[in-house]
Amino acid sequence: MIAPKLADGCLKRRKGYPPAQHFFSPTIGATTFLAGEGLGTFGLPPVRGKMTIGPMKLPVKQTLLLILLPMLATFAIQRLYLHLVGVQHVRASGLIIHHLFLGVMIVLPAAFVLAFGPRNHTSAVLSRLALGIGSAMILDEMVYLTATQASDSDYVSALSLKGAVIFISLGTALLLGLYQWCKRSEV
Repeated sequence: MIAPKLADGCLKRRKGYPPAQHFFSPTIGATTFLAGEGLGTFGLPPVRGKMTIGPMKLPVKQTLLLILLPMLATFAIQRLYLHLVGVQHVRASGLIIHHLFLGVMIVLPAAFVLAFGPRNHTSAVLSRLALGIGSAMILDEMVYLTATQASDSDYVSALSLKGAVIFISLGTALLLGLYQWCKRSEV
């Protein structure tokens, strides 16, 4: 609801409300907030409702779990599927689309959202979930595509499986190390 303007262009103070301060930002336009509320993130006035200004931060433990659990689950499901059902290819114009490429297509948008800071809880959670899922897809195929002939039998070979387990383990170790490092500064 827009308050009526006085002759000088200022917003009229509604009865029963404390005096308002006026603020102008080129990105969000003119806005009014109540005196005594103080400034919010980046020196901007606090915003009521679901919109937030500034990145949405999640607790470090929640971030760890939102990345690690989907990463491990995706890896386990992929490998179980391949060893139990067999290798199934996704093709586009006759080319095989490996899940490494799908993983990259999932990780990049998630990384960009995280780099600029998610603006709400949903994007904060989904970007971390996507990072875990995409990372598993990438780490799972690294050895298969670089150290083998990339045949169907190579994909279910011991070398491919061992390499994937090593890379997933390294990814897990990195996540746990970052968790320990960030946990110390979260207090």
